[in-house]
Amino acid sequence: MTSIPQWDAVLRAPLRDKWETILFEFKSVWTGEDATHRVSLLKSAQKTPLSVSPGTSVQHAVTLMMENDYSQLPVLQDEKTVKGMFSWRSYGKRMAMAFECSVVDEAMEPAQVLDLDAWLFEAFAAVAKSDAVLIQNKAREICGIVTAYDVSETFGTLVEPFLLIEEIEKHLRALLKDHVSEDDLKKVIPSKTSANTRLRITDLNFGGYVALLKEDRVWDALRLKLDRRVFVQSVVDAKSIRNDVMHFRPLGIGAEKLTKLRNFAKFLREIRILRKAGKKSESKNV
Repeated sequence: MTSIPQWDAVLRAPLRDKWETILFEFKSVWTGEDATHRVSLLKSAQKTPLSVSPGTSVQHAVTLMMENDYSQLPVLQDEKTVKGMFSWRSYGKRMAMAFECSVVDEAMEPAQVLDLDAWLFEAFAAVAKSDAVLIQNKAREICGIVTAYDVSETFGTLVEPFLLIEEIEKHLRALLKDHVSEDDLKKVIPSKTSANTRLRITDLNFGGYVALLKEDRVWDALRLKLDRRVFVQSVVDAKSIRNDVMHFRPLGIGAEKLTKLRNFAKFLREIRILRKAGKKSESKNV
């Protein structure tokens, strides 16, 4: 499993730069000697797609797409011979030009085909251009299809944990910043930090959050009428999940851990919203 120590810097970068950096790091890891993140990891890449044969009526193809909520259908002569891709886009273009199309052959476009062991992001780049890519196995048989839906779903699985961890950290810092002194920070931030460096709340990591929240003075200052053990354990869990995310896992962190991150981020978000509302109410009564 490959460790990516640069993620700390990535998570603190602006969102625009973050996406570029994440993609760059993914590429540098996956194209190495032990790269394993291939198109084959996608379920849709190994599920024979619904297709039609040359000569199939447009009416029949449109019915299949509407019935299955598909945006396209491969046109296959046989399991190895690809004739093209019939899609709403290809059909719509011809309709706009008042072309008469009775069979799919008259309203299809060239289809791109990638191998099952192709690099995943090669497929994503191809989908960005043509909306869908067909996948073939070692026997050159069409064994799957990757669409824009698959790209969206995969990015959600891989990238959402990074964004949730960033959100959780921002909420924790916002809660702590007015109640933590520089001396407090010196106690929980590793001593390798230069003595002349002014410590900031952004220098904290999850271990620091946990240490500070265990301090009675800090916890009391937060004025949270919550069970501290449960709250701190949630931070500890987020710290553990963060470690899984930083040691990149090709299939993501799993539904259970992702749900924990989502719930804790939502919990912290609600705390800050309620606190902000409470401060507004207090200011009106002054």
